[in-house]
Formats: sequence, C-alpha cells, structure tokens
Amino acid sequence: MNKFLVGLIIVAACFLAYNIWSSEQETYAVWRTSISNKIYSELLPVNGDFVFWNGNKGKNLYKLTEINKYGQLVADSVELPNLPFAPIVVGDTVVMADYGRMLRGFSVPGLDVAWEAASPSPISFAPLKCGDSKVIQASGKNSIFCFDAK
Repeated sequence: MNKFLVGLIIVAACFLAYNIWSSEQETYAVWRTSISNKIYSELLPVNGDFVFWNGNKGKNLYKLTEINKYGQLVADSVELPNLPFAPIVVGDTVVMADYGRMLRGFSVPGLDVAWEAASPSPISFAPLKCGDSKVIQASGKNSIFCFDAK
C-alpha cells in the first residue's frame, strides 16, 4: 500500500476521533408541547405552573395560557381584543394591561378574570409591582394608578 494513502487514512482517522471526542453532546428535552398561536411573552412561574400570553396579531386576538411543569395545557383565558403588554405575577394573580385601556387580574389556576379596571386614558406602559400585593399602572401623560392585585 502506498505510504501517502496510509498517512492520509491516519490523518483522517485522527481528525474524526478529535471531532467526536471534543464535540458537546446534544441536550434532549424532557418534554415538548406545541401551542397553536405565536407566543409573545416569557413564561412566568405561578403556583408551580407557567403562564404566558399568545395570540394572532393578524386577527387581533390574544389570550393567556397556563401550562403545568409537564407541558400539559391547564387553562386558557378568555380572548382579549387588544394587544396586551407583558403580564406580571403578583401572588397568585396574573396582571395584564392592554392598549385598549383595560387592566385585568387573572386568578391562577384556571385563568378566570378576577377583576377588571378601565383607564380613562390610553395605557402607555406595562404594569409594575409595588409591594407584595399592589400593582402600579401609568396611563396617558398625567395619570398613575395603584391597584390591589387581589
């Protein structure tokens, strides 16, 4: 056998061995689930489950979805007619404001609407936590509201 061919085989074998030993192993998902709509927020942990908002911007329909730690659907909220801001979690309530002048609190588990509050002017910013159970909301150019999330 030709010395050049033997040398080429040895170099190829060493290159292959180096690539196999130095490459990282793939991390496999513990579980995987699919959602029919596009997901627009990060997953927020609430009482051992996860909540996020998703929807269809073309149809202007949005909702909150709750999944458990195994990726199984727990609940969907009612459909929201306006583009929402990112939700926040205050205790066991998910608070969400939208561009349609509404601030809503959803109870977890189940994502039932626990309360709603309308703003007299358009909401400009996402709600923020203000203490253990309080939510503060700025709307318009000259209004600030503080709500009890319960």
